Amino acid sequence: VLLVSFVCIGLMIEGMIQKWEFWVPPLIMMGMVFLWGVILSEKVEFAVRKVCYLLYGMLVVFYFGVHRESLFDIAIVFTILFVAYSFFNHIYMLNCLLAEYVVIMVFQIILSSRGRNMDLDEIDGARLGLHMAIVALVYYVCVRLINDRTERDEADSYRIERIEMYDADMEDFLSNISHELRTPVNVVNGMSDLLIKKNAGAEAYSIKDAGIRLAYQIEDIQDYTECKRRRLLLEEDEYLSTSLINDVVTAFRFLDDSRSLELVVDLAPSVPSKLKGDIKKLHKIFRHLLENAVKFTKKGGIYVKMYTERTDYGVNLCIEMTDTGIGMTQQDIEAVAEGMYQVNKKRNRNTGGIGLGLFIVYGFTHKMGGFVKIEGEKNNGTTVRITIPQGVSDSTPCLALSGGFSGNILFHVRSDKYRVPKVRDYYRNMATNLAMGIRVPLYSTETLKDIERFREKMDVTYIFMGQEEYEEHSEYFDSLSQGDIVVAVSAYPGFRPNPGSSVIIMPKPLYGYPVIKILNEGKGAAADFRRRAKDSHSTA
Repeated sequence: VLLVSFVCIGLMIEGMIQKWEFWVPPLIMMGMVFLWGVILSEKVEFAVRKVCYLLYGMLVVFYFGVHRESLFDIAIVFTILFVAYSFFNHIYMLNCLLAEYVVIMVFQIILSSRGRNMDLDEIDGARLGLHMAIVALVYYVCVRLINDRTERDEADSYRIERIEMYDADMEDFLSNISHELRTPVNVVNGMSDLLIKKNAGAEAYSIKDAGIRLAYQIEDIQDYTECKRRRLLLEEDEYLSTSLINDVVTAFRFLDDSRSLELVVDLAPSVPSKLKGDIKKLHKIFRHLLENAVKFTKKGGIYVKMYTERTDYGVNLCIEMTDTGIGMTQQDIEAVAEGMYQVNKKRNRNTGGIGLGLFIVYGFTHKMGGFVKIEGEKNNGTTVRITIPQGVSDSTPCLALSGGFSGNILFHVRSDKYRVPKVRDYYRNMATNLAMGIRVPLYSTETLKDIERFREKMDVTYIFMGQEEYEEHSEYFDSLSQGDIVVAVSAYPGFRPNPGSSVIIMPKPLYGYPVIKILNEGKGAAADFRRRAKDSHSTA
């Protein structure tokens, strides 16, 4: 329409200069306004609009072509129209324009043969012949281009159809095989449980571990095919927001057997205690994010942050998973949303998994109305941010202090003990956000002198620290625990304080719930932590 408009404006200018019919240019202008109104309103079907464009162009060119003065300009105008209307990929339009060109040229030749103020010499005849040859050549080229584009589009459509059929067959195969494998895997897991109860030895635990991993991968294949087909079904159940964090903590203890990584969980106290949504898919999202973070992080740690944002429909559940691993390039991030992605596709790769985790995370999150954002830099870690709408069943904060709290809290961590400085920042962020969320005074200390200085100035009632800090000055902290100060140590499972010590041992990884329990119950929480540690040890 833009090209035709330029041509029509030029023809109107020439008509006014040549003093042709004065009433035609306004009609041409009205037609241009009508065409632009049709294309901008988009109320008329595209097929009808194309016919309107063609008729308008043919009428304007006919008006131009029947005048004697335009004899040698007709070829230029029709050349422009051939090129413009070839974009529609309809050969009949070019045929109509060619037929109109022939009619106009015949009309002009008849006028010239009758000698009506127009004498054509041999040079003029040669020019007209050249013009006709150019018009015919442009017509032929445009027709060939349309045919080539049509054949290419048909080939592309056929190829896309074949690819979609192949993908559908592959998805059917994966779905069927995952269903077939579930039964024998469940039998293996059930038999391994029976062997464990009969104290069959470490081999039974290995079989159980392998069966669980295989069951997860089979389930991932099923989830992957459902995401590809966009046939996910959502469920809505009430669930405790803290149960998501408990799953993360339990899964991390299972994944990080070497104890080479630190997991820091930052749960905002303001998160509603009960939410409504598809808890099963949220569990899987957390599992995939954590597995990927552990898999590609050799040193440092993982920072999990969960908070909510109030909305009219409930809350947006926001999850951030940050690691200090190998990172991702922008090309890797773009490939994640497309389908199967693995950082290492070699057969002898040293990382496990079948490369479906992040694509499943994308599929689940989008189905639940949320979105995923990945930020990463090669060799500098990755951050995955997820936002998912959720309903609220109980708006009571998931972490809250009872009315009996008083005093001040010290957070004793040595900044030089972490090989990766980001881990230190993770712990400080978690402690600061927790203290601000429950509105308690929190002070950071690195040395015993700092602790003594705070004790002289204020009433210190709680001291939280890591296992390394306790082991360095265990007798000092044991003596403090015998008095009115509650001393809590975040330590690896199986760690025991010195005999006679009243220090409370919180099993790693550290997160908000055990901290709140200690703040609410004081030294009375020690018995519950000992019982949990005993149960965990017997299960392991």
